[in-house]
Amino acid sequence: VTGLAASAITTTGATLSWTTLSGAINYDVDYKLTTSTTWTNKITGTTAVSTSLTGLTAGTLYDWRVRANCTGATGAYSQAQITTTAASCGTVTGLAASAITSTGATLSWTTLSGAINYDVDYKLTTSTTWTNKITGKTAVSTSLTGLTAGTLYDWRVRANCTGATGAYSQAQFTSTSPCPGPYDVSTNGTYTGAALIPLNTDIKGTISASSDIDYFKFTITTAGTATINLTTLPANYNLTLYSTNGTTSLKTSTNSGTINDSISNYGFGMGTYYVKVSPSGSAANASSCYTLRVKTVTATGAALQPGQNDPSLGAPSNIENSLALSVKIYPNPSKEKVTVYLIGDNTQKMLSIHDLAGRMVYQGPLADVFTTLDVTNLANGIYIFSVHAQNGQLLHNERFMKN
Repeated sequence: VTGLAASAITTTGATLSWTTLSGAINYDVDYKLTTSTTWTNKITGTTAVSTSLTGLTAGTLYDWRVRANCTGATGAYSQAQITTTAASCGTVTGLAASAITSTGATLSWTTLSGAINYDVDYKLTTSTTWTNKITGKTAVSTSLTGLTAGTLYDWRVRANCTGATGAYSQAQFTSTSPCPGPYDVSTNGTYTGAALIPLNTDIKGTISASSDIDYFKFTITTAGTATINLTTLPANYNLTLYSTNGTTSLKTSTNSGTINDSISNYGFGMGTYYVKVSPSGSAANASSCYTLRVKTVTATGAALQPGQNDPSLGAPSNIENSLALSVKIYPNPSKEKVTVYLIGDNTQKMLSIHDLAGRMVYQGPLADVFTTLDVTNLANGIYIFSVHAQNGQLLHNERFMKN
């Protein structure tokens, strides 16, 4: 037999054909992997001059052969080869994040033709390690939970096709901050009660009445420039920056209406500064939050570390010992509930919780003895529990693991 040819080659099949041989009654066809020594019979005694193979492996080299059967005799085999088409899988498009909250989001993408299912991963933008959300999902959406409020996340999705896996497509979203956030505390109506806020983080607060004023403070550890932005204004609010003594006004932004206020590229020395958000006239909105963000340009800052005070309060002192105060945090680690147990001095204390990136995820008052918190919605990882006196001085720091 001559004229061996292969056509309509796909990832899993091909059509084999040959030229009619004069005197032939019918034909026998076999095939095998080139790496194999065993032939598989495709058909015996076919009167046609073509046949189709199916169920092949993508991107693979095959041998095939055909011989003719004549009256009283069988011819020698003629042999040829084919390579099946390599499997491929396209790239997923249409990535979108919706229903974003402070602890979760719904991720979705467009159906990819040929895809059997999808793999989805996510991570903090600041992390190098991906967390697998789901593998082999047939739907084109999935939900994330247990996220950290006001945090930028990366997420990616890829398709799995028959015999191939596509490249990842990647997108980002930012979890919302609670409104009002944990820094808008009852004591921040004056600069002495201002909450210490992290840099480069969205801080949510409300002006509940025309008499309401919110003070916050932030620490610069390396001199340089920073920008203070006041956005998502539901009413006409003003922005004022104060020096390290909390009373000397350095700069003010008083744009009208709901136009964003900003103090841009201001030069800071080392120290703790204060910022005030105040209503213009009778402006107020108790249900909608403004967003305050201190964005570093060349300046840097850091969250309090174990054994340190707020730098604005002068030299550290061991208040925990001087007041015969003992702090116990248990169970540690925990996945659902954690209790802060205070023994000794019974003056009002505040608790703040930071992740290892310095972002505050909780702030609130502590009861005289026992305060129990629900940590179910915290992402798994290590956090710093800090107990402060009313004047902001750090009394106790302890690492806590959420598992």
